[in-house]
Amino acid sequence: MAICAIRGCSSNQKKKDPDIKFHRFPENEELRSKWIQLCNHKDPINVKNARVCSLHFEPTAYKRHLKYELLNLPLPKRLNVLNDDAVPTQRIAALKSKFITGMVQV
Repeated sequence: MAICAIRGCSSNQKKKDPDIKFHRFPENEELRSKWIQLCNHKDPINVKNARVCSLHFEPTAYKRHLKYELLNLPLPKRLNVLNDDAVPTQRIAALKSKFITGMVQV
């Protein structure tokens, strides 16, 4: 069962919300480090099993599919894929304080 790794988020697969997708941490070490910082946990995160839910990503963080856009069709969940440089920026309580202190460069 996937649980969102962002501190304070209560999203999990048990709720079975069809609009929420859970994303794996990126392979790129620099980007993965940013994700870990934004999760704002005191304990280490096991990035092999941890997930971040789609509530924390802007629509622009996802790859576009012009066919579905032009035909005004709903995008299948399997095609809802993050851009290679996507960073969670939405609904993160500690985000503002980290930007102020300069800890995170997104």
